[in-house]
Formats: sequence, C-alpha cells, structure tokens
Amino acid sequence: RSEGPVALVDADLQFGDIAVMLKLAPQHTIVDAVGSFERLDQGFLESLLATHQPSGLKVLPAPLEPAFADQIGAEQMNRII
Repeated sequence: RSEGPVALVDADLQFGDIAVMLKLAPQHTIVDAVGSFERLDQGFLESLLATHQPSGLKVLPAPLEPAFADQIGAEQMNRII
C-alpha cells in the first residue's frame, strides 16, 4: 500500500479495457490529456481521472476508439506519466 497518490494509466491505447473491467463510465480518457497537452499539469490531469468505487483507485482510461491511439506518441505518454 502506498502512502502517496496512485493512478492506473491504461496504456493499451488500441484495446485498453481497464475501465470496462472496473465497471467505470469515464467522462475522460487519455485522449483528453493529449488534446490539452499545453496545459497539462498535475491538477488538470487529476481532473481527468475516473475513481473506482469502492477501492478509490484513480484511473486514466485508454481511448474509447482504437483509431485515437495514433494521436498519442512517446512524448505525450512520458509527460502524462
């Protein structure tokens, strides 16, 4: 167990299914982080996270459509992480 904040990033950009497995209905995905890359900071990133209940785990889901995977490169992924 970690004392600090923990977030799960679903980095399977084409076929990520963490949100489905955790029965989440996310409002945002990793694509939203990339779409606002210039203002990406800790506060903004936290606003994109879905919360799994009852565990409290924070999740940044993969794109909803596999086609969006092309929008996310190594630079964007490194900054998000």
